[in-house]
Amino acid sequence: MIAAVVAGLAWNVRRSLTPDPAVRARTRVVSPLVGVRYLAVAKACFHAGGALAGFYAGLALALFTQLHVLQWSLLAPCLAASAASLPVLLAGWFLERSCRVQPPDGPPGVPAAAG
Repeated sequence: MIAAVVAGLAWNVRRSLTPDPAVRARTRVVSPLVGVRYLAVAKACFHAGGALAGFYAGLALALFTQLHVLQWSLLAPCLAASAASLPVLLAGWFLERSCRVQPPDGPPGVPAAAG
């Protein structure tokens, strides 16, 4: 559910920052403050998804090495939780990439004309 919401935010941000004027006319402009908030959500999802995926994958690996003692029913929830956290990680990464703004046209170091 969280991954779907974050992916939807990423899609809206990407559409509002596209250079195509026809697509831009149909979307609402994202304010800089909202963009920074989206970036904070993206970072949180990316890091939380990665931490959870790594933790549960490591726990599953530790359980897999001791299957002669433990039951298979302990391994399945670890693998499921690790797989369930991957969409959150990917949605956070997609939103973070979507928040990037294209540099202005012109030589580097020269501000764009305010015309």
